[in-house]
Amino acid sequence: RDMEDRFIIRFSETAATDDMFAYQNGDEIIVNGEGTLQVYDVMGRFVASYEVNGNKRISADQFSNAVYIFRMIGNEIKTQKIVVR
Repeated sequence: RDMEDRFIIRFSETAATDDMFAYQNGDEIIVNGEGTLQVYDVMGRFVASYEVNGNKRISADQFSNAVYIFRMIGNEIKTQKIVVR
């Protein structure tokens, strides 16, 4: 069944790492930014949402070992792929 509210993910190479706003450090995912963080699985299904105001630590235990799309919506929209292990 196709969902109307799904979005399209396009992968491309990025030259700079300045656009990185999230990374995994041990059993935590560290997110830096301002706005709403939305987490999706690689199939485009919504997983979680968080309000971020500067620096947020999220427990990686709540995610299965998989690839996730992190989307930060603030003054601009940034998207990043995170591999949770």
